[in-house]
Amino acid sequence: MFVFDINGKEMHFGLREFLIITGFKCGGCMVFDHDQNSISKLLSRYFPNDVDKVLKADFIRVFKEDGLIQEEDFFNMSMIYFISTFILSSPPQLSHIPKDHFLCVESGQYITYPWGNLSFYNLRHSISSQMAKDPDYVKFEGFPLALQIWFYECCNKVDGSIAIRKSNRTPRIFNWDISKNKIYFDHLQKGMFRKYGNQVIEVLLLLFINLIFYE
Repeated sequence: MFVFDINGKEMHFGLREFLIITGFKCGGCMVFDHDQNSISKLLSRYFPNDVDKVLKADFIRVFKEDGLIQEEDFFNMSMIYFISTFILSSPPQLSHIPKDHFLCVESGQYITYPWGNLSFYNLRHSISSQMAKDPDYVKFEGFPLALQIWFYECCNKVDGSIAIRKSNRTPRIFNWDISKNKIYFDHLQKGMFRKYGNQVIEVLLLLFINLIFYE
């Protein structure tokens, strides 16, 4: 669980909040139900030199190359791409896609697997491990959009140039229309995140500096 100290007010963001925001399947067993000695057809066909895992950057390159993916494999490769870049986002040059994920998709188990658990844990680990190194620059992994939407949900009012509430339903991520324009730090500093006279919420500009992580 994350515990945020925002101007003396304690706010919690855990797996429950992550589920409410995203609607991802959470809870249950995270063990992949297949033989660890099984061979992945997709790994063997497209990455013959990678037995147990493939660099995410290499997978993305192969997936996006025109005419390389056979028609019978396109759905499964697309599902792996979606899981790896959207639900389990991470720096492509520094992370791998394990064989377990290929086998899970190939067997159809991906439909019932609790990807939300893994996504939340990756997000939690990326923040807790990097905050001590450089709190001004954190490379989020997992599904960081959940944290962003959760913050909007906690605010009495959100700057309309950043995001606009469109509805009130669950998963909460469907409630918000986020600006497609690039939001600059200076805009946040002078507007929604200004420390004094803030009609939205009095919040420290560098929110994540005060993040406390509990095992």
